[in-house]
Amino acid sequence: MIIAVASRKASPGVTSLTAWLAESWSEPGVTRLIVEADPSGGSLAARWSVAHRLTWDPGLLTLSTSRTPLDAASLPLLTQPLAEGLVVAAAPPAPDQVVGALIRWGDRGATELAGVPAIRAFVDCGRLNASSPALAFALRAALTVLVCRPRLDEVHALVSAVAELTRAGCTLGLVCVGDEPYHPAEIARAAGVELLGVIPVDVRAAAVFDRDGFKSGRIFRRSRLAHTVAELTELVRSRCAEVLVAPDPAAIAVMSSPDVTLPARAVPLRPPVPPDASLRVGPVAGGPVAGGPVAGGPVAGAWPGPTRLSNPVEPFNRPAAIDHRWSPPSAGLTSAEPPPPSEGSREPTRPVLPVSLAVAAARARAQNLAPAEDEGETQQLRWPSVRPNERGRE
Repeated sequence: MIIAVASRKASPGVTSLTAWLAESWSEPGVTRLIVEADPSGGSLAARWSVAHRLTWDPGLLTLSTSRTPLDAASLPLLTQPLAEGLVVAAAPPAPDQVVGALIRWGDRGATELAGVPAIRAFVDCGRLNASSPALAFALRAALTVLVCRPRLDEVHALVSAVAELTRAGCTLGLVCVGDEPYHPAEIARAAGVELLGVIPVDVRAAAVFDRDGFKSGRIFRRSRLAHTVAELTELVRSRCAEVLVAPDPAAIAVMSSPDVTLPARAVPLRPPVPPDASLRVGPVAGGPVAGGPVAGGPVAGAWPGPTRLSNPVEPFNRPAAIDHRWSPPSAGLTSAEPPPPSEGSREPTRPVLPVSLAVAAARARAQNLAPAEDEGETQQLRWPSVRPNERGRE
């Protein structure tokens, strides 16, 4: 069985999550295998060169050149041990070597790993797309876990990745690293993929695991990160068990009969992305809005403000800036009514003074005199007279 872990953009922690899932996977009688199939090059050999004395030979290149059928007995000869029942096939740091090994061994290796019942393979596919040489592992995986941080650039890439990999035939699930600025439930709903879990951002525990690997001490074992990964592993196991349920032999015999015509699939594999799917920033402690439900999405009546996206695939649709400064009207205007507000505008429009009244007031200020009786059409202005010796204090 294969469990593939991948991302679409940036480096949200795919390699670390692959190792965490392999470590937390508890199933008697199976061998856990970590395969580093990132086309951009391997990093485990350099990361754990001191803690586990790990190298990239034997590893992915050894598996790609092996002519013997892959099984649980020959696996320790082609990989390196990390813990009891856990081995790793590290990749070299050169991308061209990794791509060549995946092209040579990818389809055959994915078929062998998926067909051996005593092996649980956790494959790090790196940044996955339809043209990646690691796609063969995702196609034959019981579950492909997409890792994403709730940032706008990664959400845009996630939406296109889910649509592309779903058309290719992958079974997808989403894991978010952190829960801000966008809520993971809203991201999963907008992308049309199941949310498996949210991994907390714990820089200290992650740094200890990157340095010490599977020999990490209490700092990692007692962290919230380790407990969350253990719960996520159990959920991934249950999802894989649902996919790999053994069918009834009688049903297989009936369905394989040439006289049976299979009906067309009436329900799509994934729910389509709603056209009005939106994301909104909100406090994550109580859901999208403090005290609101997590799975219910945006709460009715909440102020969206400039943090609302009309479409998660499009950039921000921010309103144009409004200039509140008063500017004198043109000479041809004589109406005292303010211009009508624009449709949909939430800002109040400042009223414009009549031209005759404004001119009279300006002339009175300039001359320090009261305006004449015929200069004020709608209102009479009276300005207090100021003595010459009081102008300095005025």
